[in-house]
Amino acid sequence: MRFSIALLPCLGVIAGVVGSDGPAFVPQNIDDIQKTLYRSDWADRIWKQIQGVSSCSGCQGLLLTFKNLANLGDKTFVRTLQDVCKKSKVEEADVCDGTIELQGPIIAEALRNVAIGSKTAQHFCVTFLGLCQYPAIEEWDVPLPPDRSHLERPVPSGQKPIQVVHYSDIHVDQLYTEGSNSKCNKPICCRPFTENDEPGKTDSPAGPFGEHTCDSPVSLEHSMYQAIREIVPDAAFTIFTGDIVDHSIWNTTWDYNEHQIIESYEKMDKHLGIVYGTAGNHESHPTNAYQPSSIGDASSWIYDLLAGTWSRWIGREAASKAAEIGAYSTKYPHGNLRVISLNTNLYYRGNFWLFQKRMIRDPSKQLDWLIEELHVAEKAGERVYIIGHMPLGDRNAFHDQSNYLNQIVNRYSSTIAAMFFGHTHRDHFQITYSEAPKKSFSNALLTSYVGPSLTPTSGMPSFRVYDVDPVTFAVLDATTYSADMNSPTYQTQGPVWKKYYSAKEAYGPLTNPPLTDPKAELTAAFWHNVTEVFEKDQLAFDNFMLRLSRGWKQPVCKDECRTSQICLLRAARSQDGCDVPTLGSSYHTRMEDASERDECGISVIQATFSALVAKEGVLRILQELLNQQLGFDVCVIGTGALGLLALKNLREQGLDAKALERHEHIGGTWHASQNAEQTTASEYTTANTSKQCCAITDFPMPDEFPMHPPQKDLERYLESYAKKFDLFPHIEFSISVDHIERDEQQNKWSVFTKNVKTGVEEVRSYSRVVVATGMLNTKHMPHVKGIEQFTGDTLHSRQFKDVSKYRGKNVIVVGVGATGVDSTSFLVKAGAKKVYASHRGTVFVLPRRVKGQSFEHSMSRRIAMCMRALGNFSPAILATLMTKMMVSVRDKEWPVMKDVLKDRPVDGVFHRIPLFSEDLANNLKNGSVKSVRGILEITGPKSVVLTDGTILEDIDAIIFCSGYGYDFSIIKGPGDPTDPAIAPDHNKKIEAAEYYQDENRFARLYHGFMSEQFPESLAFIGHVILMKPPFVLYDLITMALAGVWSGGYPIANEQERRKDIDAHYNFVVSVLRRGPFPHPGFRFRMVKTYEFINQAAGTGVTDRLGCFTWEAWKLWWNDRKFYNLLMGGTDVPAVYRLFDTGRGRKPWAGAREWIIKTNAEIKDLGEAWKKENEDKKTN
Repeated sequence: MRFSIALLPCLGVIAGVVGSDGPAFVPQNIDDIQKTLYRSDWADRIWKQIQGVSSCSGCQGLLLTFKNLANLGDKTFVRTLQDVCKKSKVEEADVCDGTIELQGPIIAEALRNVAIGSKTAQHFCVTFLGLCQYPAIEEWDVPLPPDRSHLERPVPSGQKPIQVVHYSDIHVDQLYTEGSNSKCNKPICCRPFTENDEPGKTDSPAGPFGEHTCDSPVSLEHSMYQAIREIVPDAAFTIFTGDIVDHSIWNTTWDYNEHQIIESYEKMDKHLGIVYGTAGNHESHPTNAYQPSSIGDASSWIYDLLAGTWSRWIGREAASKAAEIGAYSTKYPHGNLRVISLNTNLYYRGNFWLFQKRMIRDPSKQLDWLIEELHVAEKAGERVYIIGHMPLGDRNAFHDQSNYLNQIVNRYSSTIAAMFFGHTHRDHFQITYSEAPKKSFSNALLTSYVGPSLTPTSGMPSFRVYDVDPVTFAVLDATTYSADMNSPTYQTQGPVWKKYYSAKEAYGPLTNPPLTDPKAELTAAFWHNVTEVFEKDQLAFDNFMLRLSRGWKQPVCKDECRTSQICLLRAARSQDGCDVPTLGSSYHTRMEDASERDECGISVIQATFSALVAKEGVLRILQELLNQQLGFDVCVIGTGALGLLALKNLREQGLDAKALERHEHIGGTWHASQNAEQTTASEYTTANTSKQCCAITDFPMPDEFPMHPPQKDLERYLESYAKKFDLFPHIEFSISVDHIERDEQQNKWSVFTKNVKTGVEEVRSYSRVVVATGMLNTKHMPHVKGIEQFTGDTLHSRQFKDVSKYRGKNVIVVGVGATGVDSTSFLVKAGAKKVYASHRGTVFVLPRRVKGQSFEHSMSRRIAMCMRALGNFSPAILATLMTKMMVSVRDKEWPVMKDVLKDRPVDGVFHRIPLFSEDLANNLKNGSVKSVRGILEITGPKSVVLTDGTILEDIDAIIFCSGYGYDFSIIKGPGDPTDPAIAPDHNKKIEAAEYYQDENRFARLYHGFMSEQFPESLAFIGHVILMKPPFVLYDLITMALAGVWSGGYPIANEQERRKDIDAHYNFVVSVLRRGPFPHPGFRFRMVKTYEFINQAAGTGVTDRLGCFTWEAWKLWWNDRKFYNLLMGGTDVPAVYRLFDTGRGRKPWAGAREWIIKTNAEIKDLGEAWKKENEDKKTN
């Protein structure tokens, strides 16, 4: 994994910006980021902020998240959005993948350039998330020629009208398949997307002439052209306001779009006369993507294509301009009319090329060009039709450009006869007013006629016919023709195109004054009066709403809905449209019924962004994906104490850690189980160290626990720990891990899992893995000659579960390590007849209590520092001194041990791990347990011969407490720390050592827990031993791991890692040459490892409590009494949560109190013991 601290803001740094709702929090440095933002509740905090009053600031925070994600590259950005889309079920997988693959890189480029808090950023929040308010328009008085105020709008001539056809959004699907599934889950259906969608395999077969869930089949397109020829045989010309290509936006290509466009324009040319076309947003590839000329020429292909197809109607000169910017101006050859076709995609919020660092005022200089063309027309006394795809009052039109266009239209309102658009798929209109505070019939200037669509996705297939004055080119009437898809003969006999309604007939009688004269213009004033009718007459308004879909669906729209719809009609300038950004609007709109949708105004990628703020839980999906992309996702295998500590500490420092647990409980070995194949503590097992010293660093054990808690208390303690730090939601139970493998291509770890309940196997992918199952998992069973003759029980201590089974039996326990000693004790308590403790060497058994206190209570920090320093100087000297000390303590406490072990070699702590037990000495003293030599052979069904020649008869069971070997089999291939191939000498030296055992192969782990090869992504917890109680040690180690993996502490370079590992390797080799080494993870040269884990964890201990450091002197000077307690008192785990270093693990406010309280309690224990002994002497 390639990790960079520079990427940390990707998890949601909320920028210091001021939205409409005020400033957001501003993290100043990486420590702030780690402390405040990389928390498991990141998604929930952002969600609450967005749903509340800080929605705009919350959006800016999300925007920065995506900006930094985009900085990781297009592939990462695209992959993340694709996964959000799929996981939030915005669309089906192939739609998500295809659409975002095409459009994602354009957005990524825009995000890389956007300045957080800028106008562009606010546009992004409005467009993609429905958050913030529309940014204020950048005031600009468009430089216009002086107004020729004497020009007035001409009065219709009264001559016989000509007819002009207008159709839009034909969206022809060349792949429409009759009989295929018409009710799929994609944006359009009626294609055999899957085998189940094929003809003959669906309950909803597509008819031959189209379905409302599908785009237009070729048959429907052909039917419309025929109907136009029959209904309007003498049409002067046709206006086509764009969108030929279907809605399969996830599958478009240059070739596919080009073929569609050429095919349709060829048909138009064949069936119709002059056709004036415009560029629809679907014509481009990717959809909506029209790159302004100042940025690049990515759109030149579509401009060239359109110019070529239009040239037959508009001429070479106009086509030349179309090839530059997708717009043209041409003269109608049979009248005094100029047709100006605008490329409205340059003002469309769905065109992501427009989201630039500084918004482009006049993309491709189209406004300048439009003014020139209108001025030429004005001077020549020409009338003008402006046509385009998106109406300028559409909510998806940028307010600034719509405002500037409105200024131009106002200036030339006497020259412009009418404007014609499409895009919305609906049958409606918009009104342009002069600059005035109140809109009325008196200042209504122009009408935009928004044509219905042919594609039936939001209504009946339709087209319009305008009656037009041949001189002024004023629109006298607008008649919509449609094909009723509800007709029972629609699919069998084909579409029947009928007059649906005439605007003059439907609305003329309703206005005041009425307008019924067939030669009168439908002026903008008339259309304003129609809107006033809608305000007063609900029935008239309902009829209008029904006509939006040409009679398909009657929406219910009253009160605020009606007010909003009327506002839109009076808004040929988008800023006047009464549109208020709505949280998650794109997502909600995409989920609507097809009849309610503005099909061309919906983007899969917008809906994906929108889902983040519209659908609870999607932000959490995003957080998980970001964690994965940035390598913050961690799989913790196992939830014993090691796994719980790893899970808590990793999550505490911002890593998205989740644990897999094969059982239905946590606790690992501290959960007593009767399963013979599960290594667990017995219900009789007791902790070796006291509750004061073995507790987790920020979680004291309860006061009611005994000094040395038994198994049931420790299991309960771990349960409480998991609840306290809310770990259960991040644990998946009943999932066993077979093995893990490195996936170099994805730079991930493949974790091969199996659900133990269902048997379902799954390969999961994680950026990082922590193996927290413990390393000693392979049973070590020594070979005993003649064992096959033995008829009693032979079992490993792992299988020793039912103690009562051996009541009245003769049992040999092989090995007197901690498990062997406990086993002898359990057998005695269960009533075994004879118990033999078979061992070859000495026993380092120590009392749990000394003078009323636990053995380790006397181990102060100062003593531990001296021991670490000595071990660093000479492990052999330290081992010798420790051995002598332990033998002295043992023999003084239990003189019987001296007699029992007088002829056994003293191996030293290198070769024997010390253990704690009062029971062994007492049982040896009273004869309940007999110490015997090791087993030589078995000579009969129940006869055992020892190495000193002693024969034991009538033996019923032999329990081998012979320990475990290292087991790294969980990892396959690269990353295996025991692979000889990664060792400089291929492990030749260690394998040549006299006491080397293959089952304990040396593990090359940096400081005993981080992979040498993959230190940034693979760790093994449970291997290293320092002179610390296990809970404390592994709390520290997992804090350190979290500190490194969260970027708070650097990973050593390869040379340093190898130096550390080789030094320990050489030490282990030297020990194995002299005797067995039961735990090669024991680091006698522990200073560097201890310093590393403290520095990486950010505990501050080695600085503030080290030798001769400035911080230590300051602490001594400022708080001498407490400093002396820390150094000379009992070493309480809370010291590792005491200091606030500003990085790494969290400090704990209760640490100081716990340290003081614990030392006082321990002092009281000692005083009580003294008093008790004095009383005994007195008595």
